[in-house]
Order: sequence, then C-alpha cells, then structure tokens
Amino acid sequence: MLNLVMLAALNRMDEWELHLRGSQRTGVTKEEIRSLIHIVGIYCGVPAAVACFRIANRVFKELDGEEHDEKIKHLGPEGQALGCPSKGPATQACECEVTKVI
Repeated sequence: MLNLVMLAALNRMDEWELHLRGSQRTGVTKEEIRSLIHIVGIYCGVPAAVACFRIANRVFKELDGEEHDEKIKHLGPEGQALGCPSKGPATQACECEVTKVI
C-alpha cells in the first residue's frame, strides 16, 4: 500500500496501475484503495488523486468483468457447478479466489 502512495507522489501512473492490480491479489480492499487516494489528494495534489481514481475505476471494472467471466465458466447452463479449474469437481458454486468479489 505504501508503494501505491509513493508511486502516485512520483506521478508514475503506469507503475501505479501495475501495483494496484497486484494489491488486489494480496487482499487490499477497494475501501483501503479509496482511502489511499484521498491521502494522495491531500499530500500530493488533486490532479494526482484524480488520475489515481480514473485508473482505479478502470481497473476495478476490468477485474469485475473477469470475475463475472470466471463465474460463467464455473457454472453450467442450468446453474449447476461444473467444478473449479483450481480445485476440481464441485457440488456447489465455486468459492475460489478467482470468483470472490474484489
């Protein structure tokens, strides 16, 4: 999370996006990201915070779309569980990391 704030302060938005995506794999919540961006706005300026919010919105939309696509792959046409690519056959809807809401 500290990396996100430092990269925003340095206006390294391409790197900021990469680290934001990585943070989602390590359990950082959207609310924590929002709080970090508010701090960026206070200490680094509103333009930096606006750039971060734009990137975050785009990334979260992409990730939410990927999550939806993965859920479709895990369920059959009648909504029955087909199994999870990472855990094998299932008797109910998959709850693996791929399908959890970010």
